[in-house]
Amino acid sequence: PRLFDLIIPSNFSVTPALFLAVGNTLVAPDMDTATRWAYESSKRWRVVTLNGNLIETTGTMSGGGKTARSGGMRIANSRTKSVALALEDNVESHLERIEGEAQQAQNLLQECRKRRLDIKSEIRALIKSK
Repeated sequence: PRLFDLIIPSNFSVTPALFLAVGNTLVAPDMDTATRWAYESSKRWRVVTLNGNLIETTGTMSGGGKTARSGGMRIANSRTKSVALALEDNVESHLERIEGEAQQAQNLLQECRKRRLDIKSEIRALIKSK
């Protein structure tokens, strides 16, 4: 399953930011499955294991560590495969980073729009002066 489909946000207004952060990341039960999903298909996938190991689409692996931490993911009901994720710290830091990037993009967009208006004014002035 996709990680995004397993996350149930307490505030649905953050859903676009969540998707931007996790995208089409797949969740695998173990590293063998994660490796198979990441490398053995015609498309490269970003895959995270239940232990926190991460395989990026570039092939780099990270995370996991030697000590297992419990409570990060809990299976609420195996029949419905609904999973509640306790990723608030991670999600909040990703959300803050994404909000900062969005604000920078908004500022750049405003600057570009202002510059475009200035250029249009300059063009009009040049046309009038001919």
